[in-house]
Amino acid sequence: MNRRLHDKLLNDTNELRRLISSFSTESIAGSCAAYVFTRIGIESHKPPELSSQFKQLFFLLGVMLTTAEPKQPKPIDEPAWQRVVALLEEIFRIYAFMFWPTPEELPTLTEEWRDAREVAMPAFLHYFNTTLLASKEQISDRVTNYLSPFDDHLAASTGISASDTLKVAAWIAQHLQAQSDDLMEATEKVQHDKSTIEERAAEEGWDESKFWEEARKQEAVTHHTERLGTGIQNLFKIPLESIETAFGTAKANSFWELFVSRRGEVSEFIYITERNVAEEKPLFQVEPGVAHCPQINALYFAVLNTGEQRLINSPVKDAFLRRRDKMLEREVVEILRQYFPRETEFLAGVYETSDLQQEHDLVVLWNRFLFIVEAKASPPVEPFRDPDKAFTRIKRAFRSNRGIQKAFDQANHLKKLVTSNDTVTLYDANHHVVRVIASADIDEIYLIGVTRDDFGALATDLSLLLEKEDSDSYPWVTNVFDLQALLDAWSYFKWGPERFCQYLDERIQLHGKIFATDELDVAGYFIQHGDFHRLLDLEADRIVLNTQYSDVLDKIYMTCHGGPEVKYAPVDPVLTDIRKELFGEEKPHESGDKIQSAPKLQRKKRQSKAYKNKIGRGARCFCNSGKTYARCHGRRKK
Repeated sequence: MNRRLHDKLLNDTNELRRLISSFSTESIAGSCAAYVFTRIGIESHKPPELSSQFKQLFFLLGVMLTTAEPKQPKPIDEPAWQRVVALLEEIFRIYAFMFWPTPEELPTLTEEWRDAREVAMPAFLHYFNTTLLASKEQISDRVTNYLSPFDDHLAASTGISASDTLKVAAWIAQHLQAQSDDLMEATEKVQHDKSTIEERAAEEGWDESKFWEEARKQEAVTHHTERLGTGIQNLFKIPLESIETAFGTAKANSFWELFVSRRGEVSEFIYITERNVAEEKPLFQVEPGVAHCPQINALYFAVLNTGEQRLINSPVKDAFLRRRDKMLEREVVEILRQYFPRETEFLAGVYETSDLQQEHDLVVLWNRFLFIVEAKASPPVEPFRDPDKAFTRIKRAFRSNRGIQKAFDQANHLKKLVTSNDTVTLYDANHHVVRVIASADIDEIYLIGVTRDDFGALATDLSLLLEKEDSDSYPWVTNVFDLQALLDAWSYFKWGPERFCQYLDERIQLHGKIFATDELDVAGYFIQHGDFHRLLDLEADRIVLNTQYSDVLDKIYMTCHGGPEVKYAPVDPVLTDIRKELFGEEKPHESGDKIQSAPKLQRKKRQSKAYKNKIGRGARCFCNSGKTYARCHGRRKK
């Protein structure tokens, strides 16, 4: 980060610190909770004020922990909160600008400079600006499956097991829900009382003094206004005493010590790349024995992350990592079993040779289609702030034995065996033959990589880092939560595997063509527009997908939990030349789908690897669809 940006970052962060130092913990945490609460269900055409809501609010709370509780706190009014929001946006925006060249650097930019930032920038921003996109139920399942088997170890080191920690978190969630329900009920009763008294006043012709006299009499009987005021005052607050009553003093105090933070306990916090105590301890003490919970999902994240970090830094690390790998493989098998028809054949944990070489996590045979699925449980590495160092580290992790490159290499090895031999024999861990695959029985082969964590653009655009021969098709890589959400959406619309194959056929051609950090944005585009044909035919340097495309999958999730029906009604996409919006340039070409390039650095076309193989008979199509040329673009020309 250059000096000018760094100085601005320090100035903005210090201004934020000074601004919130006069506000109480309760008012800051309450404002964060209210911000999230009031934006639930907001219409999608209204842009959010915060571009990375969770991370920005918890950065704010992390900065708050470096200040002392004010003796005479001031209330947060609307102008003060708007300034807080503006500062958070400015601070987070600075980290994007650090990847841009300075005026002095412009004349000396190289291809290597650009390549490094093309990877490092989206990876850095995704890592530090996003959080786990999962429901409480999904996180609970992960805690149960990954951490609970190590309850004894965690209880010995922290005083409370993962299972009991999860139970306390669930109790807090229920407590908050009960608070919310009670507040809504009290609000409705107060509104009813108000309407009743207003009707009587109108009918009987009361003056103002009579009106308030009768209102006080009614409140003395119902206590609805008092109940509403108490509900507002206690909203989002968690009393330690209640947890002690439910779980005992020892467990309650251990939980409190692990997840409750106190104002002033952090000496310094400036950068989003630093450890943030607010995320590790997302309950904030507002008075002795009482904590504020601004976002319940943050508590679930902390339960999962804290437990995993303790196990990774413990003598049971290897056992935990093995458990993590196996559980991901089981999750993937279960998700695919729920989607594919009963006659589908699933082969989990199979090998290419009788001496157990070249293992594959899952091989799926449906109809005349073969799906080779590899699961990778290792999380993304934390990028450095220096783009060149970040690029080196990200690339090394991507191509490691636990990375996405390895998943592709494993799956592609089996694909080549099937396409180049009449038959391929697969074996189980006991050296027994479990299946002989005849290449004549297979029409298409799909390679799928499933990660446990979200890799952002490194997975949605594999052209950034994946090494492959030009004749090889790209795999499809997604994280396990997005795999579940996508196949749930397909099932909701009653789309069978044929539709899934269409998605894969077209999706793998989009690498190097689109920019998206969320696979569900890509899936949302497919749902709303019916296919990817328009994108594939579009002449443009890069197509940036709207981040609101994933909203349709959220709506489908809500429909499955009692929400309104989502209908499949595809429409044509609206294409916008981003240069015109950013710089006011006129669109250079108005004919349909052609968007011409603006002047830019001359650079070679990005290739996945510098293999230049001679294309012979039966070669794969140049578009990377995975089909032969004769069955893909060759057929179209005919």
